[in-house]
Amino acid sequence: MPTTNTGETMMSSPDHAQLAAPQAEGNPQATAPLPPQENGTTPRRPVVSVFSPDYSAGRLTVTIGLLHTLSQAYAQTTVFQPISTNSSAANMTIALRAAQRFSHPLAPAGHAPVDINSDRDQHIGLDTSSTPSFSRTELDIVTRFHTNPQIASADAVVCMSSDNPVIADPYLLHDNAALAADLQASVVVVINGENLSACAIAQSLRSSISFVEEAGNKVIGAFVCPGNPELRQDVLINLVDYELPVWFVENVDTEESADFHDADSAHIAHLDAIIDQHLAAFQKAVEPLQLLPLIVRDRPRVLTPANFQYRLMHQAAQQKKTIILPEGDDDRILRAADYLLEFNAFHAVIVGDASQITRHAEALGLTHVASQATIQSMNDEELISRMVPQLVRIRAKHGMTEDQAREALKDPSTFGTMYVQLGLADGMVSGARHSTANTVRPALQIIKTRPGIKLASGVMVMCLGRRVDIYADVALLPNPTASQLAEIAGESARTARQFGLDPYIGMLSYSTVDSGKGPDVDLVKEATQIAKEAFPKEKITGPIQFDAAWDATVAALKAPGDSVAGHVNTFVMPSLSASNIGIKAIQRVGEGVAIGPILQGLNKPVNDLSRGATTRDIINTIALTCVQAQAPQNV
Repeated sequence: MPTTNTGETMMSSPDHAQLAAPQAEGNPQATAPLPPQENGTTPRRPVVSVFSPDYSAGRLTVTIGLLHTLSQAYAQTTVFQPISTNSSAANMTIALRAAQRFSHPLAPAGHAPVDINSDRDQHIGLDTSSTPSFSRTELDIVTRFHTNPQIASADAVVCMSSDNPVIADPYLLHDNAALAADLQASVVVVINGENLSACAIAQSLRSSISFVEEAGNKVIGAFVCPGNPELRQDVLINLVDYELPVWFVENVDTEESADFHDADSAHIAHLDAIIDQHLAAFQKAVEPLQLLPLIVRDRPRVLTPANFQYRLMHQAAQQKKTIILPEGDDDRILRAADYLLEFNAFHAVIVGDASQITRHAEALGLTHVASQATIQSMNDEELISRMVPQLVRIRAKHGMTEDQAREALKDPSTFGTMYVQLGLADGMVSGARHSTANTVRPALQIIKTRPGIKLASGVMVMCLGRRVDIYADVALLPNPTASQLAEIAGESARTARQFGLDPYIGMLSYSTVDSGKGPDVDLVKEATQIAKEAFPKEKITGPIQFDAAWDATVAALKAPGDSVAGHVNTFVMPSLSASNIGIKAIQRVGEGVAIGPILQGLNKPVNDLSRGATTRDIINTIALTCVQAQAPQNV
């Protein structure tokens, strides 16, 4: 059974030797070499989330203590609040001042290097006091965290969760836990233990831990503030199944801090006095060298849907590609293009009349489309004269004439596909106003499949809960043969790697191992064998039922000893009917985010949109297309 650490007598860690002794406040050289990871690379910067289910708990005390602790090993620390409420604004001002004071060489006690009020807004993901509803998604908050220069330039970040001053809001708790996972932050829990028994404190901690774990993350330590230290041993007994250090911290009465919601330089000295109170209470209970190794060692790597979507945009921006969008008359296309242009993620070519699109974009407030996008007319005779002979040559076996080629190029998808074929763009996204066949057919006829690839197929990227998975084929092959299923498995593994996933492939069936019989099971069994022989380095299992592929507990019962079962993230469906039903059920019932279908196997990326696609769907598909275009096509 795991042992529980009291927080007072933590065992010595090899990380301790890597950490610098405490430095003077405001010393910009207060950096220490970080312990190397197993692969010898430098660890990522620490991000710690202060999570609390209680209003007015000691989250400010712990936030200030963590900022000071991190400043002993990192030159620049800062604070970020994913969701800000009216009740948390004053605490955020104080925490930001503490970060400035501990990190900035020109910020000794009593002096302010910058205007805290104007600076505070840059350290907030979503301000609910000015935005009545959650108009920003998790992705927008994650993007703000990673792209804001003041946050991105920091060596370490403390994220302070928000609270509801009226009730213990489970929705806000869920959001705070989810955002901690999105930001890949280690989590410390803060519990208000005033007038609570040891059993009640332990129960509150268990409840908080469950929120964090349901989000795919873990808790590295807990603080009871305020709380009776004499209850420590009883609390630890109640938490004996958790290997978790617990500290009891004295309460600090900072009601007067609310007067400094609009603090400026004249109030800094008073703010510093408040900070000193909180820091003294924290340091009385916690030794920095107890806490630092936990933060450095246990940085989570959970991949959440919001984190995945941000990473796609970030990856796209690293090597910008040109994507043509043939449906420039659709507002969703224009909004998606504007979002990604603002992110500097790609070069946009939008098909349509330049003056009309520019005027319409300006009317919609889409300044990046109006000023940065290339608007390509379909009536450009010079371009058409280049496309026609190429199209005639490609379709020569089918007897296409120049007149037929000119007629075909009046179709936006065909025009866009030829634009890619000529090398003027790296990929195309279409389908917001046209059928899948209208998008896919020109791609198969003109761009065709890569050398050695016999068929194209479609994958759907599903972001569900705390998971990101790939499903194939979801677009083209109604009843694939065993060899086709095997090829789909290999291509899907390649696609998964392009998108940053380590593929664990499950060949789905209504049978796991030998639990069922019949021709459909035999088909998947044969496909699995072919795939394993064709791709010996891939992790493949099958035939396998969805529950055994998805859930490790079920896998242990149905497929004991199978190292892939229970961990599958790349699902190969036995037919188009099965994939269509499964994807739509997961998307609707599970309320997942579906990205795709993404075509794989082509010489150059062309991707289809659902006619019901949202702007966010289109943003994701364009970003995925950019990432596909970055990959060597012969690999």
